[in-house]
Amino acid sequence: MVCADPSDESYALLGGEVPKPTCLGDGGNLVCGYNCVKGSAGIIRCSASPLGICQAEGATVGCFDPPAAVLCANGKGVERPKCIYEFGHLVCGYNCASASGQAACAQTPQGHCDTSGVGVTCFDPPIEPGQANACWAVLGLAAH
Repeated sequence: MVCADPSDESYALLGGEVPKPTCLGDGGNLVCGYNCVKGSAGIIRCSASPLGICQAEGATVGCFDPPAAVLCANGKGVERPKCIYEFGHLVCGYNCASASGQAACAQTPQGHCDTSGVGVTCFDPPIEPGQANACWAVLGLAAH
């Protein structure tokens, strides 16, 4: 038996609109969550958040869930993360970039990945609690 529950911040953000998690199985392997995918080698992964992403490229499977602070700061309209498959690596997040055999993604929609040097360097600015809302309260952070 496998169980999956939406995170507290998902409930705080989406309220009654939180979708039910789904499950994907292959023989004796059962995984539950959101956006479930199966790679060609039978690897199954699901995101923990309904606002996350999972993608399979051959045998490689990658998932990314926006950090709780990103969900609280951006609300229901948070930008959906993306995945890129470059140089044999699957990476997921925001504003992904690739160069010199490397691929990387920022962890926040406001983050940036720079390819002007050697490889890829990503930077994410700090996230400060914004308006008072249930999501920030769930995280135990006081809103300004």
